[in-house]
Parts: sequence; C-alpha cells; structure tokens
Amino acid sequence: MKAKVTAAVILLAAALSIGWLLISLPPDDYPPFVLASTALALLVGSVVVFRSPRFSYWLGLVSGLVALYWFSQIEFQQFPALNSWIALNFSDGYPHSFPDVFLAKLKILFAATVVVSTACSATRLLPPGWLLRGLPIRERTWPAFAVCFLSIATWYAASASPYRVPLIVDGIWPELTVLHVEKRGIQFHETTISVVQDGKLYVQRNDRKLFRYRFAIRGGWNVLPQPITAQVRMLAQSDHLRSLHTLPAVSLRDTNAEGWYVHTGRGVLAFTTEYRTEPPKEVVDLFRRLESVGPAERELGTLNDICMGFCYDPLAGLGLVNFNDRCFGQNGNHCK
Repeated sequence: MKAKVTAAVILLAAALSIGWLLISLPPDDYPPFVLASTALALLVGSVVVFRSPRFSYWLGLVSGLVALYWFSQIEFQQFPALNSWIALNFSDGYPHSFPDVFLAKLKILFAATVVVSTACSATRLLPPGWLLRGLPIRERTWPAFAVCFLSIATWYAASASPYRVPLIVDGIWPELTVLHVEKRGIQFHETTISVVQDGKLYVQRNDRKLFRYRFAIRGGWNVLPQPITAQVRMLAQSDHLRSLHTLPAVSLRDTNAEGWYVHTGRGVLAFTTEYRTEPPKEVVDLFRRLESVGPAERELGTLNDICMGFCYDPLAGLGLVNFNDRCFGQNGNHCK
C-alpha cells in the first residue's frame, strides 16, 4: 500500500505541473491536446492505482514519455543556445524578464515531475523477482528520484555554460573595453571600463562571490574630453594591439589571481597571472587614467548567474552576454 500511495502522489504532482504549464504557455506555443490528454491520463492514473495498479503504471509510463517527447521538441529546438536554464540569468528588474523567468521555472518543474513519474511507473512495472538487498526493486521509489537527478543535472550542465541570456541585441560595440579582475579565494573584484565612439565613458564594478546566485553591480557614465577620446581611439586601433595574440579569455581558477582583458573590434586579448603574461603598459596606464576621470558611481541593480558564479566569465564581464554574442553556427548550436 505504501508503494501505491507514493506512486499516486508522484503521478498527481506530474499531472498538476503539466496542467499549470498548460494554462501558462501562450496558446500558439504548443498543441493543447497533447498536454491536456497527458495531464488527464496522469490524473486518472493517480486515482486508479489503488484498484488497477498495473494499468495505472502503464498509463503513467506512456503519458510521461509522450509529455517528455513533446517537451523535447520545444526545449531542444535551438539547444544549447536557447534553453530554460539561461532564462534564470535575466537581471532583476529587466522589463520582460518576469514571464520568461516564470515559464522557465515552470518548464524545469514540469521536466522534474514528469521524469520522476515516468521513472517511477517504469520501476513499478519491473518483475517481482528483481531484488535489491532482499526487497523487490519495483517497491522502491529512490531509483526514480535518482534517474530524475541525473537527467536534470545533465540537462543543467549542458545548458548553463557559458554565461549568457536568451536575448538578441544589435548595436554599436564600444571602441575599447578593458576588464580588470582580481580574485582572492572565492571573491572577485571586477571593474569594466568601456568607451564608445561618441566619447561616452561607462564604468561598471562588482564584488561577486562564488556560490552566490545574485551579485550587485554599480557604476555610471559621463563624456570624456576630446584628447582622452582620441587617446582611446589611437590605442584601440594601434598596430601593437593588432599584432598581439593571447590564449583564450577564461575564468581565473587560482586562489589568488589577476587578469586584464581587452576587447576591441578585432577580438579579445587576455593577460593573466595564470598565463604568466603582463598587459601592455599603455593599456594599464589608460585604464588608470579613465578611472581617475570616471563618473560618480551608483547602484545599477543586480546580475544573476544560475551557475552560482562559476559561469560568469571574462567575456561576460566585457559585456558579451547576449545570445548573438556567445553563440554561432546553425541555430546558434555552438556557444563560447
């Protein structure tokens, strides 16, 4: 009886999550008959499990597989470039983030509950002679949760990295962006300075930590004097920077490390203590000069990282966070 009660609760939870998703998705995004029928089948299965358990488990297994197949057609259409997990990276207060984030959470809940119900139904249908430590495997529930954990963890790992948000943004890139990162243990101190063609200077700072989902950012902008703007343009277009080639801009891993990252129209240069490379003196000098004439800073809001700080990398710190900044190829199927 305990196994039947557990299965009934699991099937009911899956039916409710499917129904919740059914009423939350835009009508044009799904065939309503598929979701409605699978939700109804799981609901029936949760009721009849006490009278006809084998029929109920077959109903749960088939309905779960149909629901997961439907979900895969939507979730993996442009995977990994666009997926539910990276929607959770939307900054707090972003005007369109609420429906996207809400639906992403619903899809993750849907996937978890349906995978558990499907695995539980499949386990209950195993032969009674299959034993584990003297008890029939089909009477155990933990294998279903183990399958769910492995499935969701694999999906998450393939989805969340590199750091990005599911937006396509077109615009004029800054002439020069310099990111300075200091890592002390699990603490990162990051300062990003960028200058656009009209001489506007943008400064952004954060003091983020690993194992934290949110971190605050502060900064501001002002207009540079013409001589400094000309100096920025001269450095950004210099033959010296053009001739430099460095290893990829990746996150710092050492306990104590420092990195300088330079982004121009020709790409990104990385100079770090881990690479044992020093940034060009003219880059550091210009960075310090821009800091000295920088704007008064204010709180700009917060950023989110579904990887708890591990996915947010130097490219994200340089402003390369949108789908079209990080992903390319057919359907954006390769992200860096």
